[in-house]
Amino acid sequence: MSAILCEVGRTEDARAHLDLVFNEIDDLPADYSMFAVLASSTIACAHLREPAMAQKLHALLEPYSEQFVCAGTIWLGAVVHHLAVLRATMGMSDDADELFEAAEREYTRLGAATWLARCRLDHSSLLLHRARAGDAQRASELIEAAAATARELDLRGVALRATSLSSRATATS
Repeated sequence: MSAILCEVGRTEDARAHLDLVFNEIDDLPADYSMFAVLASSTIACAHLREPAMAQKLHALLEPYSEQFVCAGTIWLGAVVHHLAVLRATMGMSDDADELFEAAEREYTRLGAATWLARCRLDHSSLLLHRARAGDAQRASELIEAAAATARELDLRGVALRATSLSSRATATS
């Protein structure tokens, strides 16, 4: 729910919901639904730029780094992707960079084009924020690849995010 609220621009509601989740996070049942809660909380945590919450989520997800998040009919990607997002949120850009690359390899191996596009956008955002030599060029390449997937698969949300990140990449180069 927090992630959806972020997606539709209801930031304060997202923050309030994420706070509710965090009040109960240590009491989550250890079943498949736990991963869905942690994954969606990761998305909201990154959007809201909450490094302390990111640290807690990271500790909960790290033992499952080689798994994927599946809750019934809902697939929420690779845990390593979520760990990369959390490390980026915590300011651990080099570690996040490596994990994004690992997630990209997993999505490529699985043929998970939609999640690969999302991962590339998350990765490019990290690179644009880090802003080292070569990062803007690399980010632009990732953004273009994600945009191409968005066009091919009609992923409107991915396309909008790619356009926004492309503008940032152009401004920093």
